[in-house]
Amino acid sequence: WQRKELLAGSPVFFLMNKVRVSPQRSRLSDAPTILFVSPGGWTEWWGESLESAGLGGSENFAVTHAEELAKIGYYVIVASNFAEPPKYHNGVVYISSFSLPDFLADVVVDVCFVNRYPEYVPFIARHVSKIYLVLHDLLLNDSFMPVMPQLTGVLCLSNWHMDFVGILFPF
Repeated sequence: WQRKELLAGSPVFFLMNKVRVSPQRSRLSDAPTILFVSPGGWTEWWGESLESAGLGGSENFAVTHAEELAKIGYYVIVASNFAEPPKYHNGVVYISSFSLPDFLADVVVDVCFVNRYPEYVPFIARHVSKIYLVLHDLLLNDSFMPVMPQLTGVLCLSNWHMDFVGILFPF
């Protein structure tokens, strides 16, 4: 998130205030739609960035998993830290994280993977019934974990990481 107007506050709260619920959402494909929400990164990035400049671990996770799911027939979108317009690379559509409120209000998403930021789960849960939180870092004691039916699972890096998260959030 490099936009100056958002540096004073958390981007997710900016996005939550823009959310709307549309009675008519459309499918972009006959295939199930999978969304990766990966708003992090030091610079703007999308799928081609992995090959041209390299990416950090969570961004690499989003790109490689999205591409593999696209190869086996899913319609895959990654919401990442880059400016519009949407781009297409290796079977995956890349959209700006800033477009999430309108995108989620207009498009049916079957499964969503949220990278790193638990605070995105309640925002996305208004539109998606299966959400997986992918934790790439250690959580701090003041972190929160949304407990809601849409949060289908939490993916950790290792068994040790899973045990650590379990101590903070024993659910």
